[in-house]
Amino acid sequence: MNAAELLARLSLGQSSETSFIERKPESVNRAELRREGCAFANSIPDGQEAVIFIGLHDKSGAPTGIQNMDSLQNRIHDALRIDCYPPIEYSTQEVAYQGKTILALTIPASGRKPHFTGPAFVREGSRTRIASEEALKELLLSQIDKCREILRWKGKGLITVRMVGYKLGTKRPLSDTHYVAGTECLVRDCTAHVVTLEEPASGYTHSESLSGVVVGYDDERRRLMLIVSYPRP
Repeated sequence: MNAAELLARLSLGQSSETSFIERKPESVNRAELRREGCAFANSIPDGQEAVIFIGLHDKSGAPTGIQNMDSLQNRIHDALRIDCYPPIEYSTQEVAYQGKTILALTIPASGRKPHFTGPAFVREGSRTRIASEEALKELLLSQIDKCREILRWKGKGLITVRMVGYKLGTKRPLSDTHYVAGTECLVRDCTAHVVTLEEPASGYTHSESLSGVVVGYDDERRRLMLIVSYPRP
């Protein structure tokens, strides 16, 4: 983001902090930086970025500026690159704002999450919280490529499901091996072994072995497609 884009982002969060905008004074310490950095890196959807504006009053948003930029930059580096594992990618940019110089610390979506520094943190609305057991499970499963892609669509709307030689929920192969049919489902959950799908048309929920699922993409509807067959040993 350039300076104008950063200032536009700041104006969106002037009245209050939002999910992906945070304000901090220059005195922000290393522990706060790694806590907020982990929370953002673990929570930012693909294709989005979070910004921590440093040099602002964290309550009123009034610019207070930065007196020692080198010290702040070193503190950010140590917090995000040394204290966090895996290290968190970031970029910084000095921005002139209402006669003061502030620093925009930008954190992109991470392909290496979950990140840890003590407890795992996630972002919920405008607050940073310790990850619940369910949230931590989803973060850990996101390391598994198939689970990660499926979990990206949890709560995001319908996906395409294509059944090949198999019908959802039957737990046995069809005698007609050439059978192919399609339906639409909602992703309800995914573990290392099972994906749970809700079929609105029938009202049924199906738990299917992940070993019988191939992840694809429905180009026509621009959404996830799962190709489901009976899992073979």
